[in-house]
Amino acid sequence: MKNIFIFLITAIFFSLSSVFFAQIPGLVNYGEEEGLNSSYTYTLSQDLNGFIWIGSDNGLFRFDGKEFKQYNL
Repeated sequence: MKNIFIFLITAIFFSLSSVFFAQIPGLVNYGEEEGLNSSYTYTLSQDLNGFIWIGSDNGLFRFDGKEFKQYNL
């Protein structure tokens, strides 16, 4: 009986520990201050070099993880 109790307590602890100690992914919003001067985004894509390409109503943007570069169409 004591072994079953210890097993249940241990199982409950490990089940709940993943909820309490899990990493929460960060969310960052980019706007005009960061260089993305468009409110409408139509498409997103990531190339093999890791750049994120954003198609918007103001042209094409490339994001390298730090800054945006705009390509006008």
